[in-house]
Amino acid sequence: MWYFIKLLAFVRLSISTFNEEIDYMYKSKPKNEFIKYFNNLNLSWKITHYDNLNASMHFCALLKTEANIPYIKLDVDSEISLPVNFDAREKWPHCPTIAEVYDQGRCGSCWTFGVATTASDRTCIHSNITVRLSEQDFDCCKDSYSETVCGGGNPGLAFNCWTTLGLVSQDCRPYNIQELEDDNTCKKTCKNGQQYQSDKHYGKNVWRVPEDDDSIRTELFRNGPVEAAFEIYEDFGDYKHGIYEHKYGKRAGEHSVRVIGYGEEYGTQYWLVANSWGPEWGENGFFKVKRFQQELNFEDYILTAFPKNS
Repeated sequence: MWYFIKLLAFVRLSISTFNEEIDYMYKSKPKNEFIKYFNNLNLSWKITHYDNLNASMHFCALLKTEANIPYIKLDVDSEISLPVNFDAREKWPHCPTIAEVYDQGRCGSCWTFGVATTASDRTCIHSNITVRLSEQDFDCCKDSYSETVCGGGNPGLAFNCWTTLGLVSQDCRPYNIQELEDDNTCKKTCKNGQQYQSDKHYGKNVWRVPEDDDSIRTELFRNGPVEAAFEIYEDFGDYKHGIYEHKYGKRAGEHSVRVIGYGEEYGTQYWLVANSWGPEWGENGFFKVKRFQQELNFEDYILTAFPKNS
């Protein structure tokens, strides 16, 4: 009976927000005119134009590779009621990584940032160790991507790399797009002079979060940021601020991000998310996205993880 009630709630929440009229204007108007038109529609979000947004960013989460990750079991009924608004930066202020945003640049490596930053946050929250885990070190985990790190990868397999092979810190292996594009080979040496293997940090286990609102909010509130992969469209790249709802444009690919909270504004429920397109994009690198949008499938592949020494 409880499952049936939650299923009905999901059906009510999962709605299409695409607008054919707005899409027509997007296709027919010059970009500067369309931006003015869109921003005068009194919608939940505003758009702008970014000169340096690279289309290669859009194709970086490959979800077709099965990672065989089990669902986490959450008792969402017996806990205290969840707050309407929650921000992990406020609950764990001693973990500076939660508030940090990175720039993946022209490399399709969003999957490494979604996983490494989530793992960094979880290491601080559950092990009381502040570390910024290396996105570069995923080039030592060949099973997690198809051809190159910049060509996209599977977040589930990437999390499994953290539990089996471990990840070094960014100080040991800082992010270097040129190396990933030109060489893309595993380099087991540290730039800062540390021993590569002794700099490793490991995960203990990885779980998939059930695709319902209570489970996702409960996991965020209890244990901290989670990783999500979702469908993105052309309008997402234009996001400036507000609560994003897909309104126009064609599908641009799949994207991996780190969810750090949730909330509600003017009756619209959203997820609070850290992107990897730099602090100049969106709300200082963060964005809000309306929960359970039909086209986005945002809630369908959310992963949670815990460090080995938690």
